[in-house]
Amino acid sequence: MDVSLRSCHILLTLFNRKLRDELSHNLFLMLQECNKFREHQAREILIDTLEQQLKRREEGLKMLNTQIGEADEALEALRKFRKN
Repeated sequence: MDVSLRSCHILLTLFNRKLRDELSHNLFLMLQECNKFREHQAREILIDTLEQQLKRREEGLKMLNTQIGEADEALEALRKFRKN
């Protein structure tokens, strides 16, 4: 290989390496940004899921309290019936 061709090859190799490094760095930055979004999205999904669970539990508790009230009324009616 003559000197000018070798010099060209070295310059191209360095240039390619620099491009690869820049591309690698840009991909790294993109992944970091994606991970930030995923963390934020995961937080939002978790909050939504927990709020839905809380709502279902509150509705379940309300239904349970209603049934307890109805059972208490039935027991009281039974006690009154037994006394008569």
